Amino acid sequence: MTKGLLLLALLTFVTAEDEEQLTVEQKLSKVVLPQLSNDLRQSVHTEDCLDKKEYADTERLKEVTTESRYLCSFIAFQANKKEGVGLPRYSSHEKSTEKFKLFKKCVDEVNRVNSDPENTYTAGVNFFCDMTDDERKKYLAFPNGLGSRRGLGSSGGRGSAALNEDGYEGNMRSAQSLRL
Repeated sequence: MTKGLLLLALLTFVTAEDEEQLTVEQKLSKVVLPQLSNDLRQSVHTEDCLDKKEYADTERLKEVTTESRYLCSFIAFQANKKEGVGLPRYSSHEKSTEKFKLFKKCVDEVNRVNSDPENTYTAGVNFFCDMTDDERKKYLAFPNGLGSRRGLGSSGGRGSAALNEDGYEGNMRSAQSLRL
């Protein structure tokens, strides 16, 4: 049992380390730009938007208020997705456009939650941020249909926004965030 846990921990460490060491070209290959105006596309240099902090740093996320900042954060979100976690690479520019709209809603919700002084937790962008309600249901399979209720998920509520990138916040924090 102990050997198995050690192996699992080692594999997790190696996988996380491999993700962080992707080249610029490897990260760029994961990005599918949404269909946007030429002006907006030209205002953002994709190579400058690959840093995970663009969406993972909650202080930096507060500054995401313009279309070009949303786009840069969305590019970073795609470029830093972990293989096998969340949705795979988008199949088309049309799909990316749909996911960009969901991502923007998620960023707005995370910023709204974090600006509320009554909250006792910090929300963040995670792999749920580009999912529709139906796509999230596959991950949030709660008994009695709880996973389908508003209040769970990045685009409409607080639950998933309080989860970390891997979908886990731990113990009472995530339960506390499920204000139904």
